Amino acid sequence: MPVYDGEKTLIAQAVLVTPKGLVMQLRDFKADIIDPGKWGCFAGAVEANENPDRAIKREISEETGLSVSVFEKIAVFHILNRQMHVYVSQLQDAQVDLQEGADWGVFSIEEILSGLLYSQRFSKFFPLTFISNAILRWLHANRPSVLCYG
Repeated sequence: MPVYDGEKTLIAQAVLVTPKGLVMQLRDFKADIIDPGKWGCFAGAVEANENPDRAIKREISEETGLSVSVFEKIAVFHILNRQMHVYVSQLQDAQVDLQEGADWGVFSIEEILSGLLYSQRFSKFFPLTFISNAILRWLHANRPSVLCYG
């Protein structure tokens, strides 16, 4: 059961940075989810028994199979009906074992800012989610160093 802060759902979102770019997830094509078939950062709702710091580690493990222990909380955004707790982690290598989502990929910030990312699995381009697009554009304009490896 997701946790709410007043009217907003608490969400933990990860910006996963590698030497080759940012790791992104193509969301499933399910009609009952938000932004189906769009690229976004890995994220998930904070559950009742956890805080955002614990939620981000659980979500990344569940969705990617990666065991990431070091996250830096870089911002909290209030977008639509969500309170987005945004974390960054630097990964030397991202060998994702995708458990949720339709595809994944590593993209440069320039590719991400174009608004369309290519899926190797589906051999076509898909747009970014509104929320990931807004957050990544804000970070690029205001905190560009967090989007760079090293």
